[in-house]
Amino acid sequence: MTDQPNILVLFSDQQRADSLPSYGNSFVSAPYLDRMARDGARFSQCRTVFPVCTPARASMWTGKFPHSHGIEKNVYGVPDLLADRGLTDRTVFALLRGAGYQCGYWGKWHLGEANPGPFDEWHAFNSWGGHWQDHRQHFQGGTYIPDRDTDAMITWLRERETTRPFCSVISWYPPHDPFSCPLDTMDHYRRMGVPCPGYYGSVTALDRCVGRIMAALEETGQAGNTIVFYYSDHGETFRARDGVTSKFVCTEDSVHVPFLMRGPGIADNLVIDELIGLQDLMPTMLDIAGVAAPADLQGRSLMPLIRGEAPDWRDIAYIENETHNIMRDSDADPRARRRQRAVFDGRHKLILEDGQAILFDLAADPEERIDVSAANPAEVARLAGRLGAEAARLDDPLGCKLAEAALGGRAALAS
Repeated sequence: MTDQPNILVLFSDQQRADSLPSYGNSFVSAPYLDRMARDGARFSQCRTVFPVCTPARASMWTGKFPHSHGIEKNVYGVPDLLADRGLTDRTVFALLRGAGYQCGYWGKWHLGEANPGPFDEWHAFNSWGGHWQDHRQHFQGGTYIPDRDTDAMITWLRERETTRPFCSVISWYPPHDPFSCPLDTMDHYRRMGVPCPGYYGSVTALDRCVGRIMAALEETGQAGNTIVFYYSDHGETFRARDGVTSKFVCTEDSVHVPFLMRGPGIADNLVIDELIGLQDLMPTMLDIAGVAAPADLQGRSLMPLIRGEAPDWRDIAYIENETHNIMRDSDADPRARRRQRAVFDGRHKLILEDGQAILFDLAADPEERIDVSAANPAEVARLAGRLGAEAARLDDPLGCKLAEAALGGRAALAS
């Protein structure tokens, strides 16, 4: 067996951070993810880079923000989006395969249908299609796709050639809508009277998959040399923001996601409160593997945080988004898209779009319902300055323009 560490990435789709007990949830059952948090590191303040699937996923695998890699919308009906954008050789998988890693992928990809090249094992799909094989649900004797993909990965873990390290990913489509899951996990929450029981039932169903994979690592003797990640690509608003969409907003329900790590070199019960983002995943994976990261990455390795060696860590999260003017209970078609940039400093969040600045104080208003920008112009200016500086560092022209407008008034938008 190789001495190089294996890397196992487990992630869900559309899972908000507060859906897990380790992030404060008082009613969800997720014992295996609880154990993962106890046996490793829990990052309490992870934000997605863009609260929708395809842009966030491209950022995971390239270490760059969406404005930089150029993918800012969900895509369907294309074979290989990474190849279309000239990104194939710049992904974490290409670099790890070049360093001798076996690469495998199971589940939702949402960057096209075809194997983009670096994967020795490819069992992926783009998106849509529901959570059940052949559209036959639990009561019809159907197979839950997360269980199917988990079975396949476990078989591979048992049969793989262990002379090379592996980097493998399983991307589960739930708890993304439709909120469908095995009946026993859904009924648990129905009996509790929890709204959206299928969403939380999906979290518990995925937790069982995590437990089975962890057991397979132990059974095959690979647990002691494998770093495991668990996180989600973005959150879920339950359509509580505009009555129509379940993401596409910069509020915490849509951007705050869980992020756990465990494995050799990671202390038990480690809680890290620094602000991290999904752009940090690729450089972290490369650091674990001992592979040099490209100089133009916009994320940073999390390993110094784990070792307590990152005194200069960032103190703001930078978020990109595109939303629409859809009002609650409106039958109107979406109007022109609105592109946004946001920064969060651990207490205040500033969201900028053309001609508008929205400020939330999460200490006083954790549900982000009260825009306090009019009463706090100095705080708007301070955070707009921070946003503009970060946009300049990231070479994001839109962020620079929105910050300038917030600092100088509407006239700056026309310049």
